[in-house]
Amino acid sequence: MRAVLRWLKPGGQFLTVHYMIRDEQGPPFGVAQQELMERFTPHFDLLRGWVPRSYPNRTGLELMLWWRRK
Repeated sequence: MRAVLRWLKPGGQFLTVHYMIRDEQGPPFGVAQQELMERFTPHFDLLRGWVPRSYPNRTGLELMLWWRRK
């Protein structure tokens, strides 16, 4: 999140894919949706979120989020 703040101008947008898995041995490393909201919403507006189509072994384990810097 801090890197995005350095690189993205106010009003800039970015798209992320997050892995909603519990495995801490990654990569990929998982994250809880609540943690994402706590970290990003002070600095970014969430424009849209959705569960993308994915490979069968990852169905429902990925979350796409489209953000705009405040």
